[in-house]
Amino acid sequence: MAGQIRLRVSKRGPRGAIEPEDRERFDRAAELGDNLAATVEQVEGNRSQSQEAAGTAVDAAGAAGQHAGTASAAAGRAAIDAEAAAEGRAGAVAASDQAANYAAAAAQGARFSDTIAIGRASVANGETFGVRAGGTDGLLRPTVYRRDSATTHTPVVELADNSEVVALSARVGASGNNFLLVAYDDAGTPVAYLDDMAEWHLARLGSKSLQQHIIDANEQIGRAQSAITSIDLTTSTALWRVLTSDGRSPFLLDDLGNLYLARLGTKPLQQHIQAAQERLVEAAPAIESVQRVASPHIRRMTSAEGHVIELTDELGNWYLPRLGGKAVQDHILQMRDKFAELPGNAVKEMLKRRRVYDAVHDFAVPNDGITDASPAVQAAYDFLGAQANILGPSVLYFPQGVFRLDAYITPKSNVTTVMAGWGKSRFLPTGIQSAFLRNASPPLTRANFIDVEIDGTEQFYEGGPRVSTKGMFFQRWADCQFLRCYIHDTWATGLGIDFSADEGASGAPGGSWIIDGRFEDCGRGSQFNDPGSSGIGIGTGKYAKEPLIISRNICRGNRNFGIFLERQHSATDLYIARQNIITENICSENGAGIGEVGAGSTVLNSNQCNDNVLFGIYLYGGTIGGSNDGPHPGIETMVSENVAIGNGSDGLRWDGTLNKPAITTGFYTNHNQFHRNGGAGMRFIGKIGQEMVDFALRGDEIKGNAQGGIVLQQGSFRGFDILHARIIDNTGVALQIDAALADSRILGLTARSTLGMALQTTAISGLGALTNVDISECVQTGHATPNALTGVQTNITLGRNPGFTFT
Repeated sequence: MAGQIRLRVSKRGPRGAIEPEDRERFDRAAELGDNLAATVEQVEGNRSQSQEAAGTAVDAAGAAGQHAGTASAAAGRAAIDAEAAAEGRAGAVAASDQAANYAAAAAQGARFSDTIAIGRASVANGETFGVRAGGTDGLLRPTVYRRDSATTHTPVVELADNSEVVALSARVGASGNNFLLVAYDDAGTPVAYLDDMAEWHLARLGSKSLQQHIIDANEQIGRAQSAITSIDLTTSTALWRVLTSDGRSPFLLDDLGNLYLARLGTKPLQQHIQAAQERLVEAAPAIESVQRVASPHIRRMTSAEGHVIELTDELGNWYLPRLGGKAVQDHILQMRDKFAELPGNAVKEMLKRRRVYDAVHDFAVPNDGITDASPAVQAAYDFLGAQANILGPSVLYFPQGVFRLDAYITPKSNVTTVMAGWGKSRFLPTGIQSAFLRNASPPLTRANFIDVEIDGTEQFYEGGPRVSTKGMFFQRWADCQFLRCYIHDTWATGLGIDFSADEGASGAPGGSWIIDGRFEDCGRGSQFNDPGSSGIGIGTGKYAKEPLIISRNICRGNRNFGIFLERQHSATDLYIARQNIITENICSENGAGIGEVGAGSTVLNSNQCNDNVLFGIYLYGGTIGGSNDGPHPGIETMVSENVAIGNGSDGLRWDGTLNKPAITTGFYTNHNQFHRNGGAGMRFIGKIGQEMVDFALRGDEIKGNAQGGIVLQQGSFRGFDILHARIIDNTGVALQIDAALADSRILGLTARSTLGMALQTTAISGLGALTNVDISECVQTGHATPNALTGVQTNITLGRNPGFTFT
């Protein structure tokens, strides 16, 4: 049966060094590999392991019913006896013979018929039946089938007698060999062997074990020096050759750490190891007990199976005896590093063809947290940036350590930065320096930052916050990704990047992402409402479309905002940029949760803005307002399904007092929760002398706030619709209208005071003039004064409003 894995339990010699004659027998066994395929064709079932035969016979015995216990005992005894093989030659032989006898006994007792048709008719679907050899169906060996239907069946196993098993065992390993396990490929050829000294062999490597090849290779590299006579540059990777004195090349190594042994052809040793490892694991049915130990070593094998793999960690690194506690993979990478230390231009040629680089190993970047790493880090980015123009994107990996930066780093397009993870490796900018800073054209493109930590505790500038003391500061960037970044304790903004371009260097549409990050305690050098000083601070307006998704971040304890978008200045060449989405973030304990200042059609959806010092969500004139009159609340912003609870001031504040003249406003909410805030649930402040146009509040829940539910504080609003709001148990007035209101509607308002102390004293009140306003389908309960609208009322229409009395 092609593709099956067979376990051979064979005789062993005495413990200690393997004798020369035993090695000679192994050589003969390895050389029989080609001939074995022909032998296997003659005895097709001989590869069946006694354990496999016994295990399969359980199915056949189950069909008979009365012999199930016998077959199960056979399988268990076979596994135990396989492990006992390590205790001596006699025990191994006895185990093999007895397991085969058990299998034969179970098979003979199963329900066997003379033909397939008779056997199939004697059982139900899914049950097994046996057919004797030599009948009209032409079977050469007794065979067990599974019935699929009344007319179809599937072969399960052919049963081989003990003499066939012993005969093939003798062919695989000559009499007296030391093999415990043999694994076959799909063609039936032995590909891997394990001896009782835990030496691991590949069939094509001759008599020398894998461990010995690795040890010898390390020694040869150490002696190589000028023996590196050529580097093969005909492929995309550099191959180093080590030559012997007679000019032969016993092995090669490429820049990715793949080891090529001459006997193994064009595939690297790692691929051969992986394939053979899988087959040896399958060949040891005793591997059923796995002991879990401390990470990263998560699979520790016991007894017999421990000879196959001594230890495998969670990354697949493989540990074998005699290799000094290092994984096979580590030994191969060590060979690569030894090459890199040899004289000549090998390293330079290697780097030209690499895609993934280790900053410490490949560029000698210091990671002790004391030495300034910025010159070496910048050299690495410069090298990879120049290479990317020719060969395409690459990755710069920063392993465990602290990378002190006394000068900022200029990132490069097409270079991805990856770190070992939060708490393991981090950038440590000092003084007035950001970790990364770039302010140039064209946009920085495809510069990704993954698992990057920036620790700003060493930043300081006595003059307060400035752009150079951020964690990262870019202007103009496209198709960049900031994934799982952790930026904390910076003097100014953590991630302060401006102008996400709508097209990259190629002219194709762009888009960037800030996802799954953590931004904490940024803006140490600021006071609230100073420029910058937020966890994430995005400048907008350089391009008409600046596509950016900010999602699933935690922004906590930042001096200004957790997340902040701000249109930069008022120059005529700047736009009200569109295509920003802020969703599913948590912004807590900041100066304010989320700020939106001047972008267009921004979507704020499903964010949590809780326990901030001032506001949950804040739309206003920004940190660079004043005389330039540039920023303003966001245009046509959608605020949907957010939660703002427990903030020190308003849950949501819209402040247009610095609004630029002739700017179309537009602001929309949908099913948000504004609960238990220290100010109003929602507050709107207009600019005196300018009409604010186009507002729609839909289905918002406003409850338990300290200064009223919805407050229109000043100015003039037109097209302001309050639709199906629930305003409950706030302090003072549920809906306060002190601004002028025109062409608007209050529909389906629920105003309710339920606490008994009448904290919410009035349902609708205010001094503002009302013109062309419809109030209908509203209901109020529990208020001492249902309504107290005292402003001039022109063309007011009233529908059914239970509990209200309008005059």
